[in-house]
Parts: sequence; structure tokens; C-alpha cells
Amino acid sequence: MRYIERASSSFLKRTGGNRLPVPIEELRDNVIIAPYSAGRDLLTQMEQWEYAQTVKACSTIRNGKLYIFYRDDLSYHERRFAIAHEYGHYVLGHIAVGGILGYSDDENVHNKQEDEANAFALYCLAPPALLRGKRCRTAKDIEDAAEVDANHAREIHYRMFGELHPRKRLPRWALWSAIGATATAATITACLILAPTDDGTTHTDAPPATTRIIAPATTKAPTPVIATPITTAAVDTYYWVGEGEVYHAFADCSYIINSRKIISGTLAEAQQHDPDLCQRCRDRLERGDRP
Repeated sequence: MRYIERASSSFLKRTGGNRLPVPIEELRDNVIIAPYSAGRDLLTQMEQWEYAQTVKACSTIRNGKLYIFYRDDLSYHERRFAIAHEYGHYVLGHIAVGGILGYSDDENVHNKQEDEANAFALYCLAPPALLRGKRCRTAKDIEDAAEVDANHAREIHYRMFGELHPRKRLPRWALWSAIGATATAATITACLILAPTDDGTTHTDAPPATTRIIAPATTKAPTPVIATPITTAAVDTYYWVGEGEVYHAFADCSYIINSRKIISGTLAEAQQHDPDLCQRCRDRLERGDRP
């Protein structure tokens, strides 16, 4: 999603938010940001008040002005992420059904737009370029510098330094291990033994030549690292949405948290619907997180 990172970076530069922590509620843009209690009349007029109660935030455009409304009971971090998420729908040009940005009757389109808006919110609140400038190296560094919650800090840390990061290279020790693990060429030395005579010549009927073979030096292959299987003993309920390709162990996974319809069930039911576990949920389980 490099294009989303670029879109969020351009947006912050245009609106004066290119600093940490990003002042997401004070950007220079033609926007009104307010809690649901202040936007109830407009949402009721749009016949979207009931829908608004099912999501953390929603947005609409009226007379060329962007309106972002959020639930009154959101925490500080939740409010910041919800506002950035709605900015994502606006900046990425998502379709709007019923006047609500990012809403679609097509569940696949709706979920795709939600995933994109989540990614935009992450890059908007925690721009990788600014975090590198602050020398943020750990998820805790990101959490403090960007003022995001711990889960989102771990997610942006994974995007910056994880296996999918485009600038990641193999560490030097891994390169040397790969070189050392290659087979060395065998060295064979043949020694012909001739029987000398008293006059210094050699017998033509000397015993047959013998060949001594020096076995090749062997390099002990590194012991393979076997991944520790993920324990699912502490996970009672799993989650999946619509036509997704993976199931989830955490209801607050950023891939599904804003989905309209989240289905829950046992592991067998989840795997029957979607065969693979979400990579983000897998990483959290491996870190020891539990639902």
C-alpha cells in the first residue's frame, strides 16, 4: 500500500500536519469535526443516525465542506484514529452510498475501502519518514512519539521494520551462514607409488599404483530453526467477515474493526469459511498477546 503512504504524506504537507504528534483535529482543511451529539440533527436529516450508532465515526460532504462525526465515548487514541480513518475515505475518493463516505452496499467494496482507510489512518498518524527522523526504533517509541495506542504502534512498527518492508535486507550474519552452508568442492589426490631398483631405475612390473583419496572437508550445516507452533488454547472465539480470505483471533484487529458485519465462531467454523489465520493476529499471538 505504498500509494496510500504517499497519499497520506501529501495530505499532511498540504494541511500543515507534517509533524509529530500529528494534530489530526487541527489540520488546515475545509472540515468540521464534532461528536455525534453535535451532529445528530444533520445525520437524522440524512436518515443515517441509526447507522452512525453502529460505527465509531462517519463522514459526509455537504455544500463542499467535509463533516466528520465521532462517538462521544471514544478515548483520546480512538478518537484520533477514527478521525484519521474518515480523512482516509475523503482523500482516497471512496464512494459514498446514502451520503456516508466509504459506505457501500457491496460488502467486498465496503471492506476494501475500510482496509484502505485503516492503512491511511496509520500512515497519517505515524508517518514513517517522521518516525525515522525521530529515531524511533521500537513500538513503544512510536506509541510515545505519534500518540497512538499500543496495537497501532505495533502495526506501524511492523510496516516499517517487518518482513514486508521494501528496504529490509538480510543481516550480515545470515549472509555468512548461507555462504558457509554451501558444499565445498571435493579434493582428490592420487599418489602413484613406484618400486625403485638398486641402480635407481624403476621396475616395469612395479606393483600397481594405489590411490589415496582425501575426503572433502565437511562444513557442518547450521541447525535449522523450527518455528514454534502458535498455541490456540487461549483463544475461544475467532472472527471473519464477508468474503475475506483469512480469519482473525482478535475482534479489534485493524483489518476488521470497522467492518459492518463481523461473524464469530469456533476455530473449526472459522477455518471452514477462511483457511488461513490473519498475519497480524498471528504476530500478536506469537508475541504472547491474548484476546
